[in-house]
Amino acid sequence: MKFLTNLYRAADAAAFLFRLIGFAVILTAVSLTGNAQTKKLTQRCSGSTSSAKIAITKKGDISINKCAGRTTTIDGAAVAPATLRYVFRARQSSTNPPTLFLTLYNNTGTTITWTYNSVGNYTATFSSAILTAGKTLVLGPAYVPNIYGDSLCTIRNVTTSSFDVRCYGLDGTTAQEMGYNATEEPSFYIEVFP
Repeated sequence: MKFLTNLYRAADAAAFLFRLIGFAVILTAVSLTGNAQTKKLTQRCSGSTSSAKIAITKKGDISINKCAGRTTTIDGAAVAPATLRYVFRARQSSTNPPTLFLTLYNNTGTTITWTYNSVGNYTATFSSAILTAGKTLVLGPAYVPNIYGDSLCTIRNVTTSSFDVRCYGLDGTTAQEMGYNATEEPSFYIEVFP
């Protein structure tokens, strides 16, 4: 009897999730894992080896992994994909490329490799192309008080996988190292909208 009760609860939770999230899949894969702490629903994605998954924990946390290119709806309204953000601080000295000093937030799944091109001229290259034309915001350090003399920096040449940073002295014409000082590293904010 306890088995049937648990099976009924799992089926009831699954039906609720399908109504809540709007997945149009057949309830074929309700599985209880561990000691019934998590209930999972799985449906193979059409033409793929991956699967769409919904998991609900005993505490009520819901995790959703959808098939690529598909939508998620809640109460008939589409849920917007997550905005990608990479917020970090960098350090640079002498003829060395900038280095990552502190990652404040990164949900992009990528890393950045920096290149020193010349005095005050650097390129940041992502490990994969995440920047979308017309949907990307890249902000860099406008004013950098640093050990080489204060700098004014701009972001240029944004592509799907890189951007350049150009830094000048306060006169706005003389190339100047990006640098850093003892209490403040240049900050960068990258946001890719869905």
